[in-house]
Amino acid sequence: MSEEDSNREKNVQKMSAPTAADLLALLTSQDLGAVKDKYGSIEGLAKELGSDPVAGLLAPTVLLHRKTYGTNAMPIRQPKNYGWALLKGLKDPVVIVLIIISILLITFGLLPDYTYDVYAWIDGVITLVMLLLILFINAAIIYNKDRVLWKANVNTSKHTVKVVRDSKVLAESSDDLVVGDVVCLTAGSFVPADGVLLTQAHVEVVTDLSAVSNGSLTSTSVSQANDPFLTAGTYVSAAAEEARMLVLAVGSNTILGKTRLSKGYQDAITDLQKRLEKLYRWTTIGSLIGSLIVFIVMAIRFFIANTTQDNRQITTVVRQISIALIIFIVTAPEALQMALSLSLSYSMKAMCKAGIYIKNYDAIENLACCNHLVLSVDTLPSNRDELAKVSAAGLKVYYVSPDPHDTVVARASSAGLLDQHSSASAVRTSELFSYPQESINMRLKQTCVVSEITSQDLHRLMCSLRGPEDVVACIGNSCLHAAALRAADVGLSTKLDGTDLCRDSSDIVLEKGSFSNLVEAISWGSSIVHNVRKFIQFQYTAGILVILLALLSSAIFNIIPFSAAQLLYINLIIDAMSAFAFGGEPPHRTDAVSQVLKRNYKVFNPSMIRNIYVSAFFVLVFCIIAFIPEVADVLFGIPSRLGGPSASEDEFAQALAESFKQTCAYNIFIISLLFNMFWARTTYREMNVFIHIKRSINIWIVFTIIVCTHIIIMIVPGVTFIFKTFSCLGDSCLLGGTNGVVPHPLKFFSIGWQGWIVTLILGALVLPCNLLFRLLPVTREYGNTNVEEVSASKL
Repeated sequence: MSEEDSNREKNVQKMSAPTAADLLALLTSQDLGAVKDKYGSIEGLAKELGSDPVAGLLAPTVLLHRKTYGTNAMPIRQPKNYGWALLKGLKDPVVIVLIIISILLITFGLLPDYTYDVYAWIDGVITLVMLLLILFINAAIIYNKDRVLWKANVNTSKHTVKVVRDSKVLAESSDDLVVGDVVCLTAGSFVPADGVLLTQAHVEVVTDLSAVSNGSLTSTSVSQANDPFLTAGTYVSAAAEEARMLVLAVGSNTILGKTRLSKGYQDAITDLQKRLEKLYRWTTIGSLIGSLIVFIVMAIRFFIANTTQDNRQITTVVRQISIALIIFIVTAPEALQMALSLSLSYSMKAMCKAGIYIKNYDAIENLACCNHLVLSVDTLPSNRDELAKVSAAGLKVYYVSPDPHDTVVARASSAGLLDQHSSASAVRTSELFSYPQESINMRLKQTCVVSEITSQDLHRLMCSLRGPEDVVACIGNSCLHAAALRAADVGLSTKLDGTDLCRDSSDIVLEKGSFSNLVEAISWGSSIVHNVRKFIQFQYTAGILVILLALLSSAIFNIIPFSAAQLLYINLIIDAMSAFAFGGEPPHRTDAVSQVLKRNYKVFNPSMIRNIYVSAFFVLVFCIIAFIPEVADVLFGIPSRLGGPSASEDEFAQALAESFKQTCAYNIFIISLLFNMFWARTTYREMNVFIHIKRSINIWIVFTIIVCTHIIIMIVPGVTFIFKTFSCLGDSCLLGGTNGVVPHPLKFFSIGWQGWIVTLILGALVLPCNLLFRLLPVTREYGNTNVEEVSASKL
C-alpha cells in the first residue's frame, strides 16, 4: 500500500462519513446545490465517503461500508408458495362438493340402516384420498412452474459491472457494490445503484424500456454540471466517452429496491393460458351437462327398479351423485393449465441447460407462431442447410445491418440468404422507406436483406412486419437494436457480446448467440404448443369416452361401468400422469423448426378433432361389447355358473357376472388409454407415431407406472376389493354379498386368461384403427394449400 493510500485509510477512520439517511435525502431531493453547500463538490462528497474518482475505494473501506450501508443485493420478488397453490385447488367449488359427498358416503357407510354392504364406507375414503392426492400433485406442478420462471428471472437480472477499487478496474457482480464505489459506465451499460456522475462526461439515460419516441427508446440527458443524479435500473443509451459514477445508495435503499419491495411477485397470464381458460370454460359446461344427464339416467333406472322405500336407498342415491360428480371431474379439463405449466417448466429447464434464458412466458409461446426472423451480423446461418430447414417451416429470414450495402450483400450471399439471381432481394433503407406504407409492405415480401439501417429505421421495420397474422422475432446485441427488440413480438439478445441495455430490452437471452442456438430456441417454443395439443387430444378422447360409456351402459344395460375409485384413478391418468408424460416431451428435433402456426391459431386443429372422434368411437364400441350378454359370455369366457342353486345365490351370481363384465370393460378402457398415449404424440397426419420415442422418457415412465398399478388393481387381493374389480380367490369371493365375503365354490383368478387376451387385443386395436382413418384428408390449419400434408420428420 502506498503512503497516499495509507493516509487515505487513516483519514477514513478519523472522519465521520455521511449516514445512509443523509445520502437518501440527497438522492430524494436531487439538489446539486445542497451537495455543493454541504460537501463543496461531488468530489468532496466522494472524499467524505473515503473514495476517490480515480482510485476508487480501498479494500478495508469496502468491508467497512458493507457493514455500514449494506450490499447492493436487490430485493427479489418471491413466487407464491406451495400452500397458496394447494389452497387455490381446495377453493374449487366442485372439489368442495366432492369432499362433502365423500364425508356423507363415509357416514352412511358406517350406519347399518343406510347400507347393504358393511364396507360401503371405503368408497368415501378412497374418493377422499384420491381427490387429495390429485390436489397435492396439481399444487406441486403449479408451484414448480412459478419457481422455474422466478429462477430464470433471477439469473437474467444479474449484471456484471466495472468498478474501480485500489486504483484497479475490476469486473464485479452488481450485488457486490457498496456505497462509495466508483462505477465505470459506457453506452449500453446498466446503472446498478443510485448515485451521481463523477466525471464531466455527458450521457443519455433511458429510464423506461417501454417508452419509444421516433424509433428510439426515450432518453434524458445527465451531466455533472446540471443534473448528475443517476437511478438504479436505468441504462446509458449514449456516451461519448467512459463515465464514472459515485454510488450513494445500494440494495433496498435505492428507488428500484423500494419499488420491488412494494410490488411483490407478479404472475402474468399469457396468450396460450387465455386460450386454454376459454376452452376450459366451454368444456366444463359440456361436462356438467353430460354428467347431469348420466345422473338423471341412473336415478330413473334405479327408482323404476326399486319401488319400495328404504333408508338404504339414500346411500345409493348419494353414491350416484358421487359417481356423477366424479364423472364431471374426470371430463372437465382442469389439468389444461397443469399441462401447460409442466411443458413450460420442463422446456425452460432444458433451454437453460442449452444456454437459452427466458424472461417471460409470452416470448417462448410466441416462438411457435414466429414467421418473420430478423437477424444481426453475428447470428447469420453458417451454411445453407440451416437456412433451408427454417424456410421450409414457413419462417422468413431477414438480415439487417447499418453497414454499407455491398458489404451487407456479400455477407448475406455467403450465408445463403442471397444468390446470383436474387440481387433484387437486397435493398437500402433509404430506398425501402421512400415508398408509402402499403408499398413498403409489398416490397418486404420480396426483400430479405436491408442495409444502411438506423435505430429508427429498424424500429419502423419491426412495426411494418408485425400484423394480425404475423409474429416477428428480432435478435440484436447493441444499443441500436434496443428499441426494435421492444417493438418485436419476441426480442432476443446475446449474452456474451450484448450490452446491458440490449439484454434487458429482450425477452430471451442466448448464451451462444449463433443461428443454431436460435433455431433450438424456436424448436423448444413450438414444442410447448404441440405438447399441450397432445395432452388435449389424449384427455378429450378419454373424457368423451367416460361420459358416453356411462350414459349408454346406464341407459341400455342398467350398469354403472366404473366405480368411484376406478373413475378417480382414470382421472389421475388423464390429468396428472398424461400432463407429466406429454408436458415433458422434448421436441422431436432441435436442429429444425416445426411448421409455423398462424398468430390466431386455434387450440384444436382439424386433425385433432378427427383423431379424437375416431378413437373414442372405436373404444366405445369395444367397451360396449363387454355388456352385451350373448357376445360377452362367449368372447370373454364368462363362466356359465357363478353361484349356487338357491335364488339368493342366483342373484349373487348375476351380480358377479355384472362385475365380470364391468371389469372387462374397465380393462379395455385402461389398455386403450395406454395405446392412445402413443398415437396422441402426433396431432397431424403422421403415420409413424413412435418417432423419436426413445427420447420421450416421461412417456415411458408413465406407461410403466400405469401398467404396474393396473395389474395390481386387477389381481392383488384387497386392492381389487377397493377398486371393485372382479376377483375370486380360493373358496371365497371378495366382492359382493351380505357380509362382504361370500363362500363360493369357483376357483377363479381375475377375469381369466381368455378375458385378458381378448381385452388386450380390443384395447390395442385403437392404434391401427386410428392410423387407418388418418389417411383421410382434412382441412389444413396453416399454409396456402387446402389439404394438410405434414410429415413426422418436420415435427
